[in-house]
Amino acid sequence: MVIETALYLNDRINNALPYIKNQYWLKAVLLISILSPILANDLPLVTTTKEGTLTFPAVKNIWIPRQQITYNETSTFKISCAIPYAPLKSNLENTNLPPLFSNQTYHTNSMYINFFKVHWLGTTKNGSDVLSNLLHGTRVSLWIGIMVSLISSFIGLVIGLGAGFYKDKYFKLSWLQVFLILFSIFIFWFYCLRLTVSVYFHLFIATTICYAHTLLHRNLAKKNSRKRISIPIHFLATRVIEIFTAIPKLILILTLSLFITKGTIAVITILSISYWPLIANLSRNLLDQLGQENYLQSGRLLYLPNLILLSKHALPMVAAVVLPMSITLIGFAILSEASLSYLGMGLASDTPTWGVLLQESRSNFSAWWVAVFPGLVIMYTVYRLYRLGQQMTNVDKLFLHDK
Repeated sequence: MVIETALYLNDRINNALPYIKNQYWLKAVLLISILSPILANDLPLVTTTKEGTLTFPAVKNIWIPRQQITYNETSTFKISCAIPYAPLKSNLENTNLPPLFSNQTYHTNSMYINFFKVHWLGTTKNGSDVLSNLLHGTRVSLWIGIMVSLISSFIGLVIGLGAGFYKDKYFKLSWLQVFLILFSIFIFWFYCLRLTVSVYFHLFIATTICYAHTLLHRNLAKKNSRKRISIPIHFLATRVIEIFTAIPKLILILTLSLFITKGTIAVITILSISYWPLIANLSRNLLDQLGQENYLQSGRLLYLPNLILLSKHALPMVAAVVLPMSITLIGFAILSEASLSYLGMGLASDTPTWGVLLQESRSNFSAWWVAVFPGLVIMYTVYRLYRLGQQMTNVDKLFLHDK
């Protein structure tokens, strides 16, 4: 199933490569999100240990948190990063400094700031460097956008494929299977949503539940499958999608944020719940059209397994069309996270993101650069993602026509 979809998407991506190669801004954003600790950091890029060996603290910061990195601060050999400022680090000597084209001086002694320590895009009211916050915020904002797109696409594909493929008469379960599903949902809710434990424990419990459910389904459910009931999955999925789409997205996001605590995982959860109906509705409508095709009807008449029909025919076609929407969703998620953080309902103020940087402009109207530069970056990034999704949609029409 995965191999068939991967091969199909590989052909699809090869057709879209000319459009992807021209996305220089998105490539730069992706590269900055990876290398931001090297570009902007108060840690030295290269220094020596007490034993005299070279060490690279800023490079380690790519995969190790800042608090866990130690280095020899008394070393005389240090090469600083291009922007020698950490994100969100306060410096009361440099508060509310305008961008480079204005003279930047220290507040304490009115001396001009050294060229190598200039704040290129100014500082905030706490003295943190705007450019450093922008570069490090790229990693968090892009990570949230990609994760929301992946989770929303997965949930939407599962629900949309199930509703469009099985309709209201092809999805049948025994009473024991229904009980197993409800019991698994209850266990998952109790251990993974109510208990405040580590993420690894959540993953372990979720994996155990899936494995145990599979074993019980194979060994018990099939032996007691004489009386089966038809689940109107198309009707149920359609009603749920209509409920979610009827509520304005911003109101839904703000309502959900009232019941979930702040944090990166919380923001990803809120946005994923808000955006999965877009993918589900698209995949369901597309599969409703494909369901009328002769090859799917012939496959059902020949009693081919549903897994074969889904993997070789339905899923590849739907995934190729959903891919442009998933790319566009990354931009929607970045914009939504910025809106939540700006309103003070998103990430905590100690997390560097574009939205958190915008939030500081609410209480500091005179520092126009704190709002303008993050706003321009968000606007152009969302626009480029939208354009890429639109261009890939145009390729889809030619690709599916050739198929």
